[in-house]
Amino acid sequence: MAAIAKDSSGGEVGALDGDPLCDCQDYGRLSVQIVSLRQPNPRSASASVRVTFGPHDFRNLRLSLVQTPAGWRVADVVDPYGRGLLGALERSNAQRFGPKR
Repeated sequence: MAAIAKDSSGGEVGALDGDPLCDCQDYGRLSVQIVSLRQPNPRSASASVRVTFGPHDFRNLRLSLVQTPAGWRVADVVDPYGRGLLGALERSNAQRFGPKR
């Protein structure tokens, strides 16, 4: 959340300029189906999901999950090519605002 908040500050469009699940800004109906779930330890998991956002449009993604006191949260959204949203946000934020402190 901190990387997203920083990305949306500064008065310009940052690396995140749409919904990271569908890689779009407008969609009619979005649904997510869990294809597989792997939990290597009690505090983290990885879910392979198929995101459908139209009658013939879908994306296969991996969600990296972490267990927090408030429950499970998405830590990263990884595309089919292995590119994670968190890394893209951190690189963009470093270019725009300087290195992470």
